Amino acid sequence: MVRANDSMIIHADAHRIKFIAQLDYNGPIDTVEWWLGNDSNICANPHVKMLYRKVTDSYGNSTTYAANLGVRDFHLTYFGSDITDTLALPFDRPTTAKLIQIDLRVEPTAAYDTAYAYNFSSWRQIRFTSMNLTNR
Repeated sequence: MVRANDSMIIHADAHRIKFIAQLDYNGPIDTVEWWLGNDSNICANPHVKMLYRKVTDSYGNSTTYAANLGVRDFHLTYFGSDITDTLALPFDRPTTAKLIQIDLRVEPTAAYDTAYAYNFSSWRQIRFTSMNLTNR
């Protein structure tokens, strides 16, 4: 069981995050992990990798999901109290993370007009602290 004021983040680095969550409203506490694999040759675009999500329930049962969504880059940046307070990785106390910036770049899995890198979409979002980050 998680004690009060413990971080809900178990592991955090630039390309992987593992945290505690309750995915089923009335269900057990789960551990969720996201990361970008080092897969190669999963499609025609050699830069694209598999995006993985692993869910482990409180009984130790785990399921790993893989999706070839055309993800080229998946990068996480962690901040303290504001966006000028970037945390160096790895940080010793995950409770210091109050904001997380998620950067994602998606490219086509097959070439359009013989190009991959010119046809892409980027997404960035900064998420604020919530009950999912710090148990209060």
